[in-house]
Amino acid sequence: MRFLTSLIETKNSSRSLLLFSLLLAFLVVFVSPAAACWMELKVVDGDKETLAPGDTVTVLFSLTLTHGNCHLEITDTEFHASGAEIIAATKWKRLKDRPVVVERKMMVLLKEDGSNGAVTLTAERICDRMGGRASLEFIPDSRKTPGTKK
Repeated sequence: MRFLTSLIETKNSSRSLLLFSLLLAFLVVFVSPAAACWMELKVVDGDKETLAPGDTVTVLFSLTLTHGNCHLEITDTEFHASGAEIIAATKWKRLKDRPVVVERKMMVLLKEDGSNGAVTLTAERICDRMGGRASLEFIPDSRKTPGTKK
């Protein structure tokens, strides 16, 4: 704060005000609010770039709660699949307490080839603290025969 006060009190106050304004504009434009949750979806078994309808992949979902007093339960995480279906999932596994880090594996069955839109799996937590969202897109390989592995 002393730095800002000294800038304003200098002899060349217009130059100092311009510098202060630019600094403030930079902070407003480039500093965005952080999500309350950090989420990641990644394929851990199966190659998401060489899939066809009928193939299954194992997806790992990781969740870190950046707010220590989150009012949502871990189980309030919503999963949505488009062109795919979650056919099995493990129980939530707590990896760490502060911050809370949990993970869960899911087996996902691809049902479409992507011709009707993207084949995706999305995780979402909706709350008044911005929540969080993660999405994973599967890219079916049209050269494969449906249901076969490479």
